[in-house]
Amino acid sequence: MNDSPFHGILHTNTAPSLPQLDDIRQYLKQPYQQLATLNTEVDRLSNLLSTTIRKRDELEKVISDHESLLSPIKRVPLDVLRLIFEHTLPDKRNAAFSDTEGPLLLSRVCRDWKRIAESTPRLWSSMHIVVPHFDAHPETVSQVKRLLNTWLARSGSVPLSITMQLASGWGYENTRPDPLLPLLLPHASRWRDMKIWLSHTADIETLQSLTKEDVPLLRKIDLSVDRRLSDYESTDQLALTPTLRDQLSFLATNQLQSFAFRGTHASLPLTTSWHSLRHLELRFNLSNQQTTIEYPLPFLCHCPSLEKLHLEVMHYDILYSPDRSDHIQLPVLRSLSLKLSSRRQPSVDLNRALDCFSLPTLRKVQLSRKLCEELSGALRSIPYITHLTIRPGALASDVLASALSILSALQHLRIHGEPKIPGADIPTPGQNSDPNFLEYFIPVSNSTDILCPALQCLEFANIHALSEELIVRFILARRSAVVPTQLVRFNCSIHREAMGRDMRTQLADELASGFELGVYYDPPPVMRIRYWPFEGALPQKASLGDDWLGGRYDYE
Repeated sequence: MNDSPFHGILHTNTAPSLPQLDDIRQYLKQPYQQLATLNTEVDRLSNLLSTTIRKRDELEKVISDHESLLSPIKRVPLDVLRLIFEHTLPDKRNAAFSDTEGPLLLSRVCRDWKRIAESTPRLWSSMHIVVPHFDAHPETVSQVKRLLNTWLARSGSVPLSITMQLASGWGYENTRPDPLLPLLLPHASRWRDMKIWLSHTADIETLQSLTKEDVPLLRKIDLSVDRRLSDYESTDQLALTPTLRDQLSFLATNQLQSFAFRGTHASLPLTTSWHSLRHLELRFNLSNQQTTIEYPLPFLCHCPSLEKLHLEVMHYDILYSPDRSDHIQLPVLRSLSLKLSSRRQPSVDLNRALDCFSLPTLRKVQLSRKLCEELSGALRSIPYITHLTIRPGALASDVLASALSILSALQHLRIHGEPKIPGADIPTPGQNSDPNFLEYFIPVSNSTDILCPALQCLEFANIHALSEELIVRFILARRSAVVPTQLVRFNCSIHREAMGRDMRTQLADELASGFELGVYYDPPPVMRIRYWPFEGALPQKASLGDDWLGGRYDYE
């Protein structure tokens, strides 16, 4: 207080004298009384405030409770609400057995939603099932069985879409069959889209009992077969493995449109309804029993309706059929993905791989690194394709540019990795990448020759030598009026730190006019030899995915 008679010694270390002590005590009597009065008033106001707040909260609750009755969701017709529920399911996969999504999540909202969700069969007809390892998690097996039975019961008579995934722990030590597959068998008449793993002889025997009449709705199936089921000599337990070649008769259903298979060539079911297939994906891994594979696969001549083909043959000796005058006719095939690797041959003859087919409507092609080594000659047989995905590997940039010059109709090009500098012979990996490869795509003044004149989208993955300055020059050149078709999208993932000026700033006008640019930097981790005080403290950068690539061989 400024009017204190003791102002001179306040906030100092001066010790009051004895008379001053008496004066101070006398002086404080009135402030003590005032403080007591104010405390009493504070208590009164606090009680009043608490009472007022309580009354306000009670009134707000009354209002909120009654306003909830006015919520539009309360008046949504039941059939519309069910449809809304169905649209909460994941778009590109089946719903997992988790209370964080799908019907289990909806059931947690309120009693009414739980009742509606449980009586909406379509919510329970989409299932992603992780098959637990029995020896490691016996309790989990029982729990998943209960969940599966519940979902199957609640799905009613709706067609089923099911993906099965073996949990971590399934491996060579596994001696038990899939505990869930027998539970699905009584519902085979409702199978529509299925993904099944076969890791035991009993799993095959379970499916052997099915006929094509048992699966009238089956339109898509993905089969993964353990390699050991073809390597009979590997274990005694597998010595009586039944062959898959002619035992899975249910695959002969005429409704089958999509078939994916992972396993050895010897275990490929030949009972498949080839003539009805529109999508076919075959991934053959090496078997101890078979080291050669005939190419082209003979049954492909029975696939006239095929629109998409993915063929992966790894580590077999590829035995090409003798030259034949009649090509395998695939009249409506639009997408072809080839990944061929021979055990004894350093490269695979792409010309021979393509020459055995007649592909009049082919538009989209994806080739593995081994196949790209003979790119120029092979592309001459399919100059009309519009989408191409390649992995240059050891291919020189001038050779790649020469091969691409054949594709005057190419609209969408994806390149995984960079071609090497022409004539370079540098043993260190990555040091021979050509940083100037994009120069081939930039039109030269007074020249009508433009590489890939119809190009609309270019995507690079896992590059490091390409500079930001060249990317900007390329984009501006292919966005100019000089080229017959303007570039509309450029994506790349760069395996280094950003360098130079920000590309988005330099391309602001193009971006404002609708151009799409996606640049992702993914620098390699730095090896730190010395002690670093920040180690483990900083959040790790998100790793680059390839979502923008649109999947393994699909094109947006």
